[in-house]
Amino acid sequence: MSVNKDSSKRKTLLGSLGIVGVLALKFKFYLLAAWKALLLFKISWLFGPLLSLGLYALFWGWPYAIALILLIFVHEMGHWMWMKALGLNPKAPVFLPGIGAYVAMTKLPADQATHAWVALAGPLVGGVFSVIAYWLGVKTMSGWLMAAGSMGFMLNLLQLIPAKPLDGGFVIR
Repeated sequence: MSVNKDSSKRKTLLGSLGIVGVLALKFKFYLLAAWKALLLFKISWLFGPLLSLGLYALFWGWPYAIALILLIFVHEMGHWMWMKALGLNPKAPVFLPGIGAYVAMTKLPADQATHAWVALAGPLVGGVFSVIAYWLGVKTMSGWLMAAGSMGFMLNLLQLIPAKPLDGGFVIR
């Protein structure tokens, strides 16, 4: 009896997500306009991470979602710290729900080598912290922490693919 209830709950959830997806496609212009308005009003620094957190928690649970958001934030802070050290005047990280995040700079680097090091800073810092998260998960026997560390490490490796807009695309240039 409980298997049927679980199955019907999943079908209801998937059906609801399907309706939301169809509405999002139908009204994508309005959703993009609303997102641009949020960016213009500088609310996205709070709205983006919270929406990302809710989206990830919906699929994988709160502990994993929080760890994943923190690992993405650490990756972006790697870029931010390197930009700040080089005087490139970085802006605060902006989260794009379900996609990731980015840090914009207001001053472009003087040469391509500097631009490459800025691009590499995120995966390097993010990769180290992902390994630490995985190691802590092993030491504490925490499955969600090991999973978040593994996912964070894989996402940082994925960023090294030499194609824009990934970090590797800016390195290869």
